[in-house]
Amino acid sequence: MALGVLAIAPNASATPIPLGGGAVLNISNLVGTLVGMSNTCINWGYPAACSINTSVQDSVSGSDPAIFTTGSTPLDTIKDLPTGFSVPVVDFETVQSPLPGGVVHFDLTSLVVPGAFGNCSSSAVNNACNPGGGSPFTLIQETPTQVGILLAINANAYTGTSEDRPLSTFIAASWSS
Repeated sequence: MALGVLAIAPNASATPIPLGGGAVLNISNLVGTLVGMSNTCINWGYPAACSINTSVQDSVSGSDPAIFTTGSTPLDTIKDLPTGFSVPVVDFETVQSPLPGGVVHFDLTSLVVPGAFGNCSSSAVNNACNPGGGSPFTLIQETPTQVGILLAINANAYTGTSEDRPLSTFIAASWSS
């Protein structure tokens, strides 16, 4: 899975996270872990049990070096999303940072649900669709035998402690596999 930060805009009262290198962040699962998706959970540490209270370590494989530190540390985490979770999901994603505070925190505020589009029964390469029914997933037929999955979110990003959350930067992000 990879995360790309698509847009960043500061809240009215926020001190924005600097955009020196574009604020692009790429993450991936650690070797030996899988992302499990079902009707009940997006599980970043499959086959471990799904829990929104557990952070799963991931790896920062490419990024904006002014904001994010590459590599994999216990500070680089993401949380599972079981059915019925409530927002905000505090510290949905955390990434080690050279900024003061040492960590960028991402609090999930919503999943982006695009609505039904395209033909999900087609296996034509480059076909994209969303099955509807409130699904946050866009499916993309990448090859005759491989389907990519796109998940987009909205979140607030900040450094420091929980008291700094009102001074956050809004982001829109997407994951693809």
